[in-house]
Amino acid sequence: MEFLKNIVVNLQATGPAAVLAIWVICVTVLGIFGSGPMASLAFGILSFFGGAVIFGLTAKIQ
Repeated sequence: MEFLKNIVVNLQATGPAAVLAIWVICVTVLGIFGSGPMASLAFGILSFFGGAVIFGLTAKIQ
């Protein structure tokens, strides 16, 4: 995984947008590089908490 040392992410998001951006990055990286039962467990946890975060953000908007 030497090539991952050269990746730079420039985020200009703040607040809820930053939370969602980091969540999307984590899900994407786990989906690309994760394998095995621990990755499946982590993906399930990320999906659950991602849904909770999105539900919480939409409740604040309305």
